[in-house]
Amino acid sequence: VNSLGYARISFYDLTNGDLRYAYYTGSAWSFETVDSTGDTGRYTSIALGGSERPAISYYDQTNGHLRYASFDGSTWVKQTVDPDNLTGQFTSLVMNASNQPRISYFDAEDGNLKYAAWLGYWSVQNVATNGVVGMYNAIDVDSGGLARILYYDAGEGLLNYTAYNGTS
Repeated sequence: VNSLGYARISFYDLTNGDLRYAYYTGSAWSFETVDSTGDTGRYTSIALGGSERPAISYYDQTNGHLRYASFDGSTWVKQTVDPDNLTGQFTSLVMNASNQPRISYFDAEDGNLKYAAWLGYWSVQNVATNGVVGMYNAIDVDSGGLARILYYDAGEGLLNYTAYNGTS
């Protein structure tokens, strides 16, 4: 929700295979298509950045990539975050205090939990690699901007927690 308490929602349009965005204006709902290239928009996560502009992480099913879209005030700017094959399922997006995106997501090809951070470019790294880990994840950042991620370990059937300490 924005500062007025109005909902902001990203979702996958199954009928058309598109990433969609819905927002409440205070009196009515409005809808936009964010990305309609191929079958895209699954596993969406939304966060509000600077000036309460929406940003969305999502999976591009056609190309098997993690994607990111942000609204710049007039148009949606879309980027491929991780071009590795079958990466970007189960995305979770948060903005740090500097309004830079941080994304946790699942790499289905390798069965790993991955993390992407915008540093003027996309920095991507493996977080957990033991077994099939990373589905159903959630990310947040602490007051120092360090990532905290909950994720499911399918092999062990456990919910795990990992925290970045600035080094590892």
